[in-house]
Amino acid sequence: MDCVNILGEALDGLGRWYVAVPPFLIIGFLAALFFLTGAGQERLQEASERLQKSAQREHLIDQLQIGVSRSVAAQRSFLLTGDQKFLEHYDAYVADVEPRLERLQSAYTGSDPISPTCARCIC
Repeated sequence: MDCVNILGEALDGLGRWYVAVPPFLIIGFLAALFFLTGAGQERLQEASERLQKSAQREHLIDQLQIGVSRSVAAQRSFLLTGDQKFLEHYDAYVADVEPRLERLQSAYTGSDPISPTCARCIC
């Protein structure tokens, strides 16, 4: 029976490299995987933040639309009935539209502008 000498020259002339290379490859692979996972996690965090901003902006747009719709409905009701209570509701809704518009504008302040060519595609 032949004796295998791991640290010697018995393994086809490869010697110590035959034993040392696989652990280095595994460690290198794991280190690269660790850094790639970290970069992916960072991108995922950025996407999550963009999604939250987008949801907040959508909510503010919905609130503005509701305020404008209510003011239009109150004005229409006043014009149809001539009842002053609808005019009071209209004034309250109109006064509420301006702050909503300012909140929406502040939500978009500092955001990256979308180029006209990028607005049509998914980047």
